[in-house]
Amino acid sequence: MLTCPNCANNNIKRYRNYEIPVPDDGQVFHLDRCPNCRLVFTSPKPRPELLARLYSDKGYYSYQKFHIPQDDQATSFKKRVKRWLKAAVIDHYYGYGKQNEDFKSNICQKMIGLAVKGLVKDDVVYGKRIITYVKNGKHLDIGCGSGGFVYWMSGKGWDSCGIELNREAVEIARELNLNVKESDLETAGYHENYFDLITAWEVLEHIPDLKQFLSEVRRILKPGGKFSGSVPNIVSWEALLFGKDWQPLEIPYHLYHFSPESLRSVLEGSGLKLERMEFLKITHSWDASLEKKYGQDSRLLPFLRLLGRTFYLLSNIFGYGARLKFVAVKQN
Repeated sequence: MLTCPNCANNNIKRYRNYEIPVPDDGQVFHLDRCPNCRLVFTSPKPRPELLARLYSDKGYYSYQKFHIPQDDQATSFKKRVKRWLKAAVIDHYYGYGKQNEDFKSNICQKMIGLAVKGLVKDDVVYGKRIITYVKNGKHLDIGCGSGGFVYWMSGKGWDSCGIELNREAVEIARELNLNVKESDLETAGYHENYFDLITAWEVLEHIPDLKQFLSEVRRILKPGGKFSGSVPNIVSWEALLFGKDWQPLEIPYHLYHFSPESLRSVLEGSGLKLERMEFLKITHSWDASLEKKYGQDSRLLPFLRLLGRTFYLLSNIFGYGARLKFVAVKQN
């Protein structure tokens, strides 16, 4: 790219001098950075036919049928306490109990929910993505895969739908009677000022035309509606440590590589005011990067994996965590 896809600056610099070949293709990519808005992006831009071939892979994890947790009626003291703590977080702190007309929440329950929200995971992953409940709220999940988050949000009182480009994943979602369509955002045809919440988990880095995409997000959000998602952090300690072997680079799938600074610039340049940004407390990219760098059979792996949680904790504390979660609000 000769100009920045975000701010159109044409003074582009090479970033870290990585040369990353694509297996079975022969093309070599590198990273460029805009000195103005600090956005890092993959260069040259991958050919559409290459991306079409890669995204047709049926083995991609988000295209698989997701696990539907069974109702746990176990009466052991430990499990009863766990269910109660989950309810304190989801129903009383995030307000999901309000979908029931007779729901009441006192200050004690809200405070307990606040105290334990960082310790309790709901359905493994969705607790990291949870957004405060909006009664009768309309929700769109972009790049929803086989519909796991749409299923969870629908069960928690949202009018939830999703869009996904992979046909097999869409068919899985429809088998579960989920409102998921095979489409990209620009051609989905949603009405203006329609959604209370739009989510895009690990999606922004894949979008070919980022400005057009975010303009459409803003158009279909209600005034005051929220746009939430997550992206890898290119200036994280983990990215610095592993270099071109850092698994979240995922070139050529990932076209953009965000930092907190460039993410703010991209969102606010599109009329979406950044409300909150935080680091996700996850470790799968650490393990995947270790395997990529040292190989799956390395004797070092068991020892290095043990360091992962400590490394993540310190990275997050000092502001250099590997994954960013953001919440932005549409301005009037």
